[in-house]
Amino acid sequence: MHLRVARHTNNLETIENFYINILGFERLGGFNNHNNYNGVFIGKPNLD
Repeated sequence: MHLRVARHTNNLETIENFYINILGFERLGGFNNHNNYNGVFIGKPNLD
């Protein structure tokens, strides 16, 4: 099963902190200024 969620935010650092430091996920990657958007990929490594 695959689950992907895109979530708009004006405070990317707070969202990243929540998923990584509170829920225990890891930062898998990210991007800056892609069509004027910044983002992060958060999940569990080595999973499909």
